[in-house]
Amino acid sequence: MNNDDDMTAEEFVSELKKSNVNWRQGKMGPNSKMNKDYAVDAFPTKVVIGKNGNVLYIDNFIDKDTLKALIEADK
Repeated sequence: MNNDDDMTAEEFVSELKKSNVNWRQGKMGPNSKMNKDYAVDAFPTKVVIGKNGNVLYIDNFIDKDTLKALIEADK
């Protein structure tokens, strides 16, 4: 299941519930504005957004220590 699969938003939400995903997801198509805005070229792509809406990190992988450091620095 990718965020740009052809499934409906309702089907996607149902699949997320089965997966116990506890973070926000963006449903988009391959030509979506969000893909372009965040330079998404592969899935999964992690976009970490700070408290003030600033993009702190974009990549396909993020380890726990890096994520913790970004959160701490954004306080």
